[in-house]
Amino acid sequence: MRVEVFSEDFSRAGSWVRGMDARAKLAFAACCLFLSVGSSSVAVPVFAGIVSLALLSFSGTKAMPVLLRAGEPLVFAVFVGAIQTFLVKGEPLASFDVLGFTLTASREGMARGLLIVARVFGAVMVVLFLTMTTPVDRLLSAAAWMRLPSGLVEVTMFAYRYVFVLLEDAVTIYHAQRGRLGYAGLRRGLASAGTLAGSVFLRAFSQAEATGAAMSQRGYTGSYVPECRERLRGADAAILGGLLALVSTVFIWTY
Repeated sequence: MRVEVFSEDFSRAGSWVRGMDARAKLAFAACCLFLSVGSSSVAVPVFAGIVSLALLSFSGTKAMPVLLRAGEPLVFAVFVGAIQTFLVKGEPLASFDVLGFTLTASREGMARGLLIVARVFGAVMVVLFLTMTTPVDRLLSAAAWMRLPSGLVEVTMFAYRYVFVLLEDAVTIYHAQRGRLGYAGLRRGLASAGTLAGSVFLRAFSQAEATGAAMSQRGYTGSYVPECRERLRGADAAILGGLLALVSTVFIWTY
C-alpha cells in the first residue's frame, strides 16, 4: 500500500512538472542562466543544476537520455577546466614534466577551472530541464508572449520543423551511399561525406524556397506563432517565485 501511494505521488509530481506553464519554466531558466554566469562562486550554478536535475527526475525523464545529452558538454568543460589549472598563474600546487616541458598547477587555475565546470553543469541542466519537459510549441508561444523578436521565434519554429525533414533526407542519401560501397575506404568515405553534406545543403535551399512560396500562397503575413493568451496560474507563479527565491538566496549568500 505504501509503495502504491508513493508511486502515485511520484507520478503526480511528474505530471505537475510537465504541465507547468512554459512561461514560468522559461523565466526560471533565464534567471538561473543569468545568475549562474554572473556568479563568481561555484555554489550558484551547482545549486541551479541540482534543482533542475531534481525537477527532471520528478518529471519522469529517464536517466540515459539526460546523460547522453549532458555528457559531451560536461566532458569538454572538464577538459577546459583542466587546462585552466595549468594556464593560470598563481600559488603553485604541483609540477609535472611532460615531454621536456614543466607544467605547474596553480590554486587560482584550479578554482577557475572548477568555476567553468560548475557553470557548464548548471547551464546544461537548466536547458535540459526546459527542453525535455516542455513541447516546442509551448516554448515558442511563451517566447512570443514575452515579446521576443517575432522573426527569431518564427525562424526557430521553421528550423525545428524542417531539421527533421533534412535529417531524413541525409539518412536516405547515406544509406544509398553505403549500398554502393561509398564508405569502403578512407578516401571514398571522405568523398561520400562531402557529397552528402553538399546534397543536404542544396536540399535546405530548395526546401526554403518551396516553403516560402507555399506560405505566401496561403496568405502568410509574417505572424504565425500564437501567443499564450491564458493567465499564469497562481500555483505556477508561486512555484516560480519559490524556485527563484532559492537560487537568488544562494547567489546573495555567496556574492
